[in-house]
Amino acid sequence: MPICEECGQRTRVEGPQNVRHPTPTHAKYSSYTQEILQVDELKAEIEHVETLMQSLATHRSGLRRRINSLAPISCLPPEILLLVFTHCLSPPTTPPLFLGAICARWRALAWGSPVLWSKLVLRVSRLHAPAQLCLLEAWLLRAGTLPLHIHILPWEVSDEATLQSFRSVLEVLVSRAPYWGSIECDVLPPHCHDLLRVTAPELVFRQLKRVVFRPPKGAISTFSEPPSDMFLGGRVPCLEDVDLVGYDFSSMRLPWKGLRVFRAQFLTVVEGVGVLRMCPGLERCVLENVYFPETHGILGGTGKQQAQLVHSGLETLDVTLVKGAATALLDAVSLPSLKELGLHYVGTESVPLLPVISLVSRSACVLTKFEVSRSVFGEEDLVRCLEALPGLVELSICVREVAHPWGHVGPEVDSEEGLSEGFLRRVVGGGRGHSCLLPGLRRFGYEGPVGCEMRVVLDVLEGRWREFGGGVGLEGVRVASRGMLRMEEEDTARVEKLEREGMDICISPFVF
Repeated sequence: MPICEECGQRTRVEGPQNVRHPTPTHAKYSSYTQEILQVDELKAEIEHVETLMQSLATHRSGLRRRINSLAPISCLPPEILLLVFTHCLSPPTTPPLFLGAICARWRALAWGSPVLWSKLVLRVSRLHAPAQLCLLEAWLLRAGTLPLHIHILPWEVSDEATLQSFRSVLEVLVSRAPYWGSIECDVLPPHCHDLLRVTAPELVFRQLKRVVFRPPKGAISTFSEPPSDMFLGGRVPCLEDVDLVGYDFSSMRLPWKGLRVFRAQFLTVVEGVGVLRMCPGLERCVLENVYFPETHGILGGTGKQQAQLVHSGLETLDVTLVKGAATALLDAVSLPSLKELGLHYVGTESVPLLPVISLVSRSACVLTKFEVSRSVFGEEDLVRCLEALPGLVELSICVREVAHPWGHVGPEVDSEEGLSEGFLRRVVGGGRGHSCLLPGLRRFGYEGPVGCEMRVVLDVLEGRWREFGGGVGLEGVRVASRGMLRMEEEDTARVEKLEREGMDICISPFVF
């Protein structure tokens, strides 16, 4: 074997002996070893740099915490900070999960405060149902034993898959039934009714006070039965507020004597009076689409007028009448504590407001709020009615748009009629020396055709504002007329000026 001239060691040389290689083989190995050592050194240097970076990041976090600790909000005690959190989450549009993402102190406070988790708005989604169920279980645990206020609504269209997801959600919620304070379900599928029929004593809805259920869209109310078994057998001892619009009234079995608020639709006049009779403690009643069957007598088919029902506790009555004959509901009752009355006519016939005058006179009540909606304006009829309501604080008038047989959609008045200067002057006033029917009026709303120029309307409203002062006279105004309001630049400037002065005013060419 030949001997290396540089190191004196023997080397194996393949091939002819007279061929001299430029670089010995062991030199290549030495160079490779050096490269490996350099790579190890570089890796070690990288690990050292990463350790330094982690240390610097920790130091930076400490500095940021010190900066945060100097912020005024960080000086607040937990009790005050919790009040701020509660205000931020009311209404519950932002989940408390957002507060927990700010800092460790906020997260610890939010996670450990059941009051922040007692309100739940859940949009049921068939795509995210598994994740929603996991989050729902953790949410309910954090709410502790506080009363739960639950609102469930569909995220997508209420298809079959989404309705099935509702059942999965309700199964989790029913496990916490003893802690329900209120439940509002925009869509309650019929196949979920059995979940609400709890029989175990430990699952009774003993804190439930408010219930709002709606059947799936497209369901006919006369065939939609509510989950009445949920309300029987003392399962809801504290229930006082029930809203079952969309369900068949004749199928409702409720603890009537304990109700304070009730809302339903498609009742006869007899059934409407029956609600007031069965609920002596009722304070607010909303009855939609009340009708009067022609085959019935005034109160039960006997053909004899019975004595008016006196309900001493009702303060708010809001009724929608299908036809003028349904005004018999107002003639059949006496309401001495009535303060707010809403009267809405669905039909196109001209129904006078004489039953309102009779009800107020018979009941000797003082109305502070009156809402009327019908398809005709009827200025003189309105004036006669308002003369009997001098104590009104809030007045709202709506001239509904109706569909005509020839295809036109609009109010039953000409553009020259509707809200006139004379009506505004007599009802609202508008300036020193102008007497008015409603001297205590604070809020005025009108929706329908306007028969006078906008300049005149603003003159009346501004005159009332100037005369009585910012804190005493007219405080809020809403006027809307679809395509019938002509607002000039001067009118817009006057409205903006009144807004800057503090008046709650909205003049719009569109309906609200």
